[in-house]
Amino acid sequence: MKKIAIIALVGLISSLSANAKRPTPQNIPAKKTKVAATTVTTDQLVAQMAAIKAKSAATQFAPVCNVPTPPPQPDLPAQNNPNAVPMAYNGEVAFYPDPSVSNLKIVPPQTIALKFLAASPRLNPIQLGTPPDTSGIVSQEQFIVAINNGLISFDKETGKRDFVLDIDPNAFGNTTPNFQLVDDTFDPRIRRDPFENRIYILYGINSTSSPTDGLPVDNGFYLAVSDSDVITPCTTWKVVYVPNSTEILDENGCTGDKDLFFDFPGLGFDAHALYISGNMYYSDAAGSGGLEGNTVFVISKDSLFTSDEPTINVFRTVFGYGVQTENTLTEAPTVSCIDNFDESEFGYFVANYPLLYGSLALFRVVDPGSETPSLVGPIFIDTPIAATAFLQPQSGAPSKGNLYGQAGVLECIDQRLQQTTYIRNHQLFTINASIVDKDGICRYDEINEVVLGDRIGQRWHQIDLTGDASGNGSGTETATTVPKLVQAGTLYDDRDTDSPLYYMMASMMSNVQGDLVIAGTVTGEDEYPSAFYVGRKASDPLGTLRVGSSLDDIVFAEGSGHYTRSLNSRGVINGVWVGHQRWGDYCQTSLDPDGSTIWALQETAQDGLENLYVIKLLAP
Repeated sequence: MKKIAIIALVGLISSLSANAKRPTPQNIPAKKTKVAATTVTTDQLVAQMAAIKAKSAATQFAPVCNVPTPPPQPDLPAQNNPNAVPMAYNGEVAFYPDPSVSNLKIVPPQTIALKFLAASPRLNPIQLGTPPDTSGIVSQEQFIVAINNGLISFDKETGKRDFVLDIDPNAFGNTTPNFQLVDDTFDPRIRRDPFENRIYILYGINSTSSPTDGLPVDNGFYLAVSDSDVITPCTTWKVVYVPNSTEILDENGCTGDKDLFFDFPGLGFDAHALYISGNMYYSDAAGSGGLEGNTVFVISKDSLFTSDEPTINVFRTVFGYGVQTENTLTEAPTVSCIDNFDESEFGYFVANYPLLYGSLALFRVVDPGSETPSLVGPIFIDTPIAATAFLQPQSGAPSKGNLYGQAGVLECIDQRLQQTTYIRNHQLFTINASIVDKDGICRYDEINEVVLGDRIGQRWHQIDLTGDASGNGSGTETATTVPKLVQAGTLYDDRDTDSPLYYMMASMMSNVQGDLVIAGTVTGEDEYPSAFYVGRKASDPLGTLRVGSSLDDIVFAEGSGHYTRSLNSRGVINGVWVGHQRWGDYCQTSLDPDGSTIWALQETAQDGLENLYVIKLLAP
């Protein structure tokens, strides 16, 4: 019997109602706080590692995790409902992709010039967290990997480790003046700023040890800023820690997110400022909880680079139940930061909007480089393929050795926009996952109130911020200009098969010539999790990708085994055991300083464990 991935939706019809009201764009002022910064050199960080390594020396690593035995798996019901129809879009039926447009069955235009293994539990059991939260960038001379438990630098010409950065990221956290006992860093983000030639490293942070100086145990994030994008033992890093507690922030006149947990941080930049986002989670006495909303931060570069107490501009509950419609059955979306390569007047945040599918929601930051920025939004962008808001965390990707009812499927996260969301030539590029069928369509069963599909694809958009649908950026952008969709496409397996491929955990980047690369994980019941890349040239037909004629054309690091390192049991959903293996949670594709070469950092599976590979892709 054909296996169908089913996503249950509570209250979906009311969420999809054409009469649902979109929030009116608002001009939101920032709340402010000043936080103390400290400086440290790379060699000082290395010196601090002795204590951290001694602390973790007793940690034992199991090559393959033991997984629980799941209950018997019942057969899934056949999905032959005649009322299963394509998703409605603004009250109309919209098929996507356009039946007349297909991805090109030719090899990607970019060629691989270098590939190397960047991280693996086999190389260093301590240095690869679960999941790794894969982040990495290329700079003038190095490729730098930022993952859970590790910061590692490589010579970008040879792919060999240069051992300049070979540290636990807790070392940065333990330099901050507010906390001296940082036990846990998570969700790394790393960026190279081409305007300043600096490296930015951000980690979420937990301080779970006994507090020092009477300060409370807390979570939050730290931001480390280098004085150059060539990292040496003498590089000076400026480190700013932003705690999440009311007790600390209120001392400086800022409210804080009391009793909420800061998670899944984002990081972006432009010519004027840095942008940080975070999901704020709550918990109750019963031990359950959920996403309360989002907090975003704007830090002007002038304040960050020149002040010992940089000003942090905070916008709380950007998306949360307080600004959504009266229907609160759907959680707030994850707000994404943006890497902006233009000399833009505005800063930006963007998100998928779960209450009104067919929409991305944009916030513009007015005067981002000043001490008094404001946030204007949400401004909605109609896209026929943003119905991906209905991809819920319980959907997963089977792979060879990781199936429903066995070792647990690979977790696909949800509809959130993935790394990297970026702007070039007034064009906003985004990518995120969606459940689709063999035609690349997300269908809704009105009777059973479920979204149907049997595979995961990747939806990508190009959006003109000036409102020019031709994509030339020739419109006039104001704080309230409504952007226009230029093109969008779907990377998916179009074969009529009971064992489709799943494309997941993808990121993308384009170069100055307009050529684009998407890289991620491909997996399936007959395929081990492998690393792939596809691409397009700027001159290719709109909405298309060059996907090759087989996996041999696009897989650059082939998986050679199942993955059982991080089972996260979710129990039984819709009669199916859906234990999940944490995978990702994201990946990164970045642009070389030469403006043409693109680099990707991706994950594969081997005998229960994961490997991280880097490739260098030359422009066509």
